[in-house]
Amino acid sequence: MDLLTPIAAGATGALLKDVTTKGADWLIALVAAHSSEVQEAVQKNANRFLIRLAKRVEALEADLPSTHEEVFQNALRHPGVSLLMQKALISAASTDNDDRHEILSELIAQRLTAEADDLEALSGAAACDVVLALSSMHIRLLGVAVAALHLLPLTTPEGGSALESPESPDAWWDQNLGPLCTPDLRRVSPMDFRHLAGLACVSVNVIRNDLLKVFHRPTFWAIANPVLPQMEKYAWWEVFMHVWVAGLQNVTLTSVGTLIGIMYRDRTLNKRTDIRWEAKRPDGGT
Repeated sequence: MDLLTPIAAGATGALLKDVTTKGADWLIALVAAHSSEVQEAVQKNANRFLIRLAKRVEALEADLPSTHEEVFQNALRHPGVSLLMQKALISAASTDNDDRHEILSELIAQRLTAEADDLEALSGAAACDVVLALSSMHIRLLGVAVAALHLLPLTTPEGGSALESPESPDAWWDQNLGPLCTPDLRRVSPMDFRHLAGLACVSVNVIRNDLLKVFHRPTFWAIANPVLPQMEKYAWWEVFMHVWVAGLQNVTLTSVGTLIGIMYRDRTLNKRTDIRWEAKRPDGGT
């Protein structure tokens, strides 16, 4: 069954009406041997996910630059997209977790704007396989890792002086990292990072990341004054330091972990992350 036939025909609005019905019926057939209670839960979860996905695809098409229309149409005709949709639908039907549903729908949206061999597409297919094994806390943890280890300001001041920056370094971090450091992350333990490593979202290294270099990038911020003492005034700093000591200090994100972290970060802050896949390490290397 091709779940993307309605939008492949150029009618994204039909996804909401047609695919919701067909997709739910297809899933019910897959779980026909299970109890009526299980079938009801599957259908409810699938419908919630498909409605979310339909709205995301409609918004994507509305915002899509004309230069990307061919990529969009090629993606719709690619068998990998339909198979990704089926895989995501099965995963979404297994859970009522909104964070998982959001990541799964965004994975499909990202795939629709990528070429088949783009790293976003390849990482997205792999990410779809691990979403069900991630709790909301793990997804949030990847968002914190992306923000702390890879996020950079969209613009840098001319001349490389922090004094010319429109905002202070600690205020920038408060806006872009603070909302991600929620109180539940106090429960993060080293085992959570080993779990993420087992799912190929991160690698855990013996060598530690340098906390000073993490918060002083880009380097022009270090010219004005040290950032770390200013960070201690924020309520979220204690949570971040707990996460850092628990294992973030030894972490390198994989493409899968980066993609999931970016999606959570962007959703939480209602922003788009300007991160290149060849992002530099916190120490400034490549």
